[in-house]
Amino acid sequence: MEGFKFKRIKDRFIWESNFMVLEFSSPRIQAFSDYIHLKNETEIMYYYYTVKVFKKIEDYDKNDKIITKYKLVTKRNVYDFPCITELKSILEYQLKDDTTMNGQKIKYNSDDIHYSKVMATEGFACDDFYEIKKIINTKNKKERYVVYVGTTYDFQGDLNSVGIRTPYVERADIEELLKCVSEFIKYSIDMHNRGVDNCVDNYKVKGNKIYKYDEADKDKLEAIYAVGDILDITTVVDNTQFEYKKTQLVEVNKENIVLSDGTILNSKTIVYMNNKVSNEILNYNENQIAEEFVALLNDEEVEEFIKYDSNHLLHIYKMAIIRRTSMCVESHNFNINYKSGDRVEAVTPIVKDVIDKIKLILQHK
Repeated sequence: MEGFKFKRIKDRFIWESNFMVLEFSSPRIQAFSDYIHLKNETEIMYYYYTVKVFKKIEDYDKNDKIITKYKLVTKRNVYDFPCITELKSILEYQLKDDTTMNGQKIKYNSDDIHYSKVMATEGFACDDFYEIKKIINTKNKKERYVVYVGTTYDFQGDLNSVGIRTPYVERADIEELLKCVSEFIKYSIDMHNRGVDNCVDNYKVKGNKIYKYDEADKDKLEAIYAVGDILDITTVVDNTQFEYKKTQLVEVNKENIVLSDGTILNSKTIVYMNNKVSNEILNYNENQIAEEFVALLNDEEVEEFIKYDSNHLLHIYKMAIIRRTSMCVESHNFNINYKSGDRVEAVTPIVKDVIDKIKLILQHK
């Protein structure tokens, strides 16, 4: 039997031998804070990923050449209470453990004494399950491992599972598994932290306004914030989160924003802003929404609205117009189906009408 090796293919982290494959992929992390960098797995609240176990089967192709096929033994999209972080701890412990001191005697043949120690993942509502058994032969000091990897086949985290048990695993193989698991966890944390960085990159100061751009498409505006707005603001400074609730924006410049209580915030530390729309604005009709948005526009944006057609402007400004006056709220009383699944899509025709009204207002100025 050939030994196990760790390999990575894009976001797939694989522990593979000549007869089986364990694969982790598609990680996503929910932390205790959406805006703080994670340092390690102990700071993860919920951890989502996909785990697959394959059995390798040799077969013959049409030319009678031996080929290897991969049979999927089990697959699970793991969520909420995964076991991969516990698996990492178990692997680290078993590699360091003096099993002759801490294990159980399992075999007596004259002076040939074996010791073993079994460690398995456990917890509430788990989707994946791992068991690592370490065996030491005191006569020749040789160690081997028995590894079980699998997933539960119900949705309540029952420890009954389907998977593969392999009884002849060497220390080097366990080291490769630890490397696979550790690298996958590190990749997951790095991905999460890049998302945190994107929260900062989404906010840009231009003139006396703050613009929030779509994370995936920087040509699209998510929101515009101006002096006089009542805001909820979150900033991160030195990886510490600060929140400011229902505070008025009184000044915006290139480096800083000033709040009504005199607080000065570096604009590059902003990770979240939300405009607290007044009850009056929540009842605006289409004409009033158009006038409200026109008042925000600078000379360059005015030229843009005059120059481009409504569909182009809808692509750029749709969410900014919606968020400026909370157009998805029923109090506007638009002629749309508020009970449809997606209110943004339901209100989109109204946004297009608002854009047409903005263009009309600007043409008559």
